[in-house]
Amino acid sequence: MLTVSTNSTERQMPETSFCITPARLYKPISSIPNVGDIIPMKVTGYDSQNGIIIGNDENMALNYFIRGTNYMYPNNEEKVLSKAVSGNLGKNVIAKVVAKHRNGTIELDRAQVLKQTTEILMNKISENVTATVERIVGYGAFIDIGNGVNTLLHVTNMSKSMYYAIPKHVKEGDVITVKLMDFDPKTSFFIVSRKDAYCKKEFDRGVIMVVEVNTSVNESGYFVEYDPGNVGIMDVFDDTILQEGQKVFCKVKAMKNEGFKCNFLQNYD
Repeated sequence: MLTVSTNSTERQMPETSFCITPARLYKPISSIPNVGDIIPMKVTGYDSQNGIIIGNDENMALNYFIRGTNYMYPNNEEKVLSKAVSGNLGKNVIAKVVAKHRNGTIELDRAQVLKQTTEILMNKISENVTATVERIVGYGAFIDIGNGVNTLLHVTNMSKSMYYAIPKHVKEGDVITVKLMDFDPKTSFFIVSRKDAYCKKEFDRGVIMVVEVNTSVNESGYFVEYDPGNVGIMDVFDDTILQEGQKVFCKVKAMKNEGFKCNFLQNYD
């Protein structure tokens, strides 16, 4: 129980009671994070005059802030910082609680989390990790490979197919698997590959499988993909017209160095 003192009396309050401050209703005291906790903060604005990024929890019950010097890693230049904050407005960023102030605000440090996550990922070079697609660009996709560590998945590393339509195959919010190939200290970006996250497979002749259409190679065939690491050519022996991104059945007829060859099965179910 919590004890609340007044001028003349003392009364008991249950631990689940709310603390009311001017124009603000906070969650129960027991739900306030502790120093050292790693939590999400929804970015709501940037106070450039004081150099702080402000935000709150998803219930808008707690006020958070991050000092500008503790938001980015390793580059905290004003131009870079402002662009990064604007790109995260309305989104959650992962940060570490470093202080709880008397005015009720909670101070976070995002740079610590980014640095620690980067160090962990550097020990996973040549391993596969799960990533979330954040933004699509003409030359690839920017992805989050853990706790806000972003990097570029270049179009040439998306699939072994030479004809890979980015918008049709990777969308914002998609969770994908990529392989950490290397780390570039000049850009502080990890070099990642989606096509190398999948082992090359040897398909037996006569195997029936589902493939995804990339684009037509000629009047009677299409480039197709079993997964980003296994691509091939599918022959079509009638007037059937297929669309990019369409998933169809095919029957393997041969394996080549560049991939498999298969025949389209129109009525297979």
